[in-house]
Amino acid sequence: MELEYQFTSEQIISEGRTSKENLETIRTWLSNLDDKDIPLTVQDEIIVLFLLSCSNDIALTKKTVVAYYKCKKQGPEIYDDRNVERADVKLALNTIHMSSIPVRTDENYVVHYFKINDTSYNNFDLVPIMKISYMLLDIAQEKNPPNGLIVVIDMKGVSS
Repeated sequence: MELEYQFTSEQIISEGRTSKENLETIRTWLSNLDDKDIPLTVQDEIIVLFLLSCSNDIALTKKTVVAYYKCKKQGPEIYDDRNVERADVKLALNTIHMSSIPVRTDENYVVHYFKINDTSYNNFDLVPIMKISYMLLDIAQEKNPPNGLIVVIDMKGVSS
């Protein structure tokens, strides 16, 4: 299934943020890779996101791709069934306020803000909170891949 992005790999290449050669190198490497956890074809926009997140370091990009798909395979409770109507996800949304500040920094960084609304440990379930956090990251990359991420967490009310 291809994800819908509001940018194309060609746009990112034309901006000078990565190169066609880097994209081709990773695409070719993926097509020759014999790893059952990694799809044979990966959408160009996703390859671009990997390249950008690794500052166009090819060796690091390859390691990151392998690690990412390994995590997805071993953590389906975090990466699969992204339904915000699930009871555990609804509880997480009530426990933690998560938002992406709509304006990016001058350096094209996304700022994510997290605030704990309910400090009762009975309602804190890390798995759905992680699921929502990754969903928020995906949304931040949908229109224009950021150059970085700043996370601000308000821990008011949390104690040991």
